[in-house]
Amino acid sequence: MLYSVWTKDVKKGNDSLVRNSWGLAENVWVENSELVIRSDRYANGTIEGYAYTSGAVTSQGKKSFGGKGNVTRVCVCAQLPSGGDGIWPAHWLMPDVSGVCWPTGGEIDIMEMVNSDGTCHGTYHWSDHCSEDHDHGDFTQMTSDWSETYHEFAVEYDGESYVSFVLDGKIYETVNASSGGPTMYDHPYYVLLNTAVGGPWPHPPTTKTKFPAYHRIDYVRVSQVVPSQ
Repeated sequence: MLYSVWTKDVKKGNDSLVRNSWGLAENVWVENSELVIRSDRYANGTIEGYAYTSGAVTSQGKKSFGGKGNVTRVCVCAQLPSGGDGIWPAHWLMPDVSGVCWPTGGEIDIMEMVNSDGTCHGTYHWSDHCSEDHDHGDFTQMTSDWSETYHEFAVEYDGESYVSFVLDGKIYETVNASSGGPTMYDHPYYVLLNTAVGGPWPHPPTTKTKFPAYHRIDYVRVSQVVPSQ
């Protein structure tokens, strides 16, 4: 099932998926029917100048969802890594269309958490111009035992009027299309699941950061309501 839907996305450092680490295929595997993404210090000092390794999977080229006015819900059930400073797990969606530059086709961040602080961020990105990012979203706190339990992180969108962010079945933010405000894109999106290390948002890892850090995904469920003709 892993290879019919997902591709291990190996990135060579300083990339949005792994940031200040080196992406390795062996850092992603299936164990007890769960997808596991490991982030770790590199055992032999550095690899191509990077002291850390991590991993990611993407459904690009295999599965994408939404478009044509469909109401789409993507839900990821996961136990997030608790390593501390510099750990940045994410579940997100990117447009499965050619010829668009970021973020003119939109980006939907279902969940991001930085520095193992237990805060779930949901964000929608858009723009009419390449590399000119506009974003809107919100955040909500998970239960205090977040590192020991699984939570459902979800997003619902129709590609025309709204994007709603959901934690454990409760909507905590809805972004609505508006004149002069967020632009929605009625095209399919593919799914990415990853853990970045370092990068511009979290702190860099410190001597107190606990490695290895494990990001465990129990399931990804997608539902779509197709509009009547």
